[in-house]
Amino acid sequence: RRHFKGSRPLSITRRAWEVLPRKLRRELLFGGMSALAPRISKPEPVGAGSLTVAGYFSATTGLGEGARRMLDAMRAQGLTPVAADLTSAHRQGPPGQPFTIPAGPGTIILHVNGPMLPWALWEIGRDAIRGKRVIAYWAWELPNLPTDWERGLRTCHRIWAPSRFCAAAFRRSNGPPVTVVPHPVPAPNPSTLHRSDFSLPQDAFICLAIFDAASSLS
Repeated sequence: RRHFKGSRPLSITRRAWEVLPRKLRRELLFGGMSALAPRISKPEPVGAGSLTVAGYFSATTGLGEGARRMLDAMRAQGLTPVAADLTSAHRQGPPGQPFTIPAGPGTIILHVNGPMLPWALWEIGRDAIRGKRVIAYWAWELPNLPTDWERGLRTCHRIWAPSRFCAAAFRRSNGPPVTVVPHPVPAPNPSTLHRSDFSLPQDAFICLAIFDAASSLS
């Protein structure tokens, strides 16, 4: 590894960070972002004004696909949302297009799960967040949320969920309202390939299961 002038303190800091237990690093990162993140406006704004969809548009993940589908569906309906790509900022993939979110009233829909939501608000900035209604679009595969999602519950006005199962996990008696908003389903585009192209039997029941180990092995 090359060492450039002025890089040694950074290298020492990075090594010190990497030796910390993963759970402690996660707590320090998300706790620090919660302290730095801009506070959402109270009471909840009506949301009229500019419309922004933020998320991991450049990432090959479920969250990224959810954000892309929502953006495409809105544009198909004649809306003109701003696309705020947070992929690179959250280390989820390659950099996307730069974005500018208009200041003033409006609505921001963030396809960013609970622990990352304060970080997303910090990346977007205080001027852009001020006066806007903040809606978090979340997905989770288990009936109970990890404790570090509680920070996200405090940094949004509303939560949208892709299914009733997810919505049940997000609801809290003292939390933001939760609404089921299914993912938009695009028009079918069937492949020209058939089972025989993969030497698969025609009468077999076949299913595909995909999961992200970086989310949770559980």
